[in-house]
Amino acid sequence: MANAKTAVSPLRRRMINDMTLLNLSPATRRSYLHAAATLSR
Repeated sequence: MANAKTAVSPLRRRMINDMTLLNLSPATRRSYLHAAATLSR
């Protein structure tokens, strides 16, 4: 069973997959994920 630290929302998983397909750098991925998390809060 997944706990709160390992659970990934479908939107976050989709973002990660899309950024991987676009071959974005790890720093860019972190930045975009941080921005999306901040926006959602």
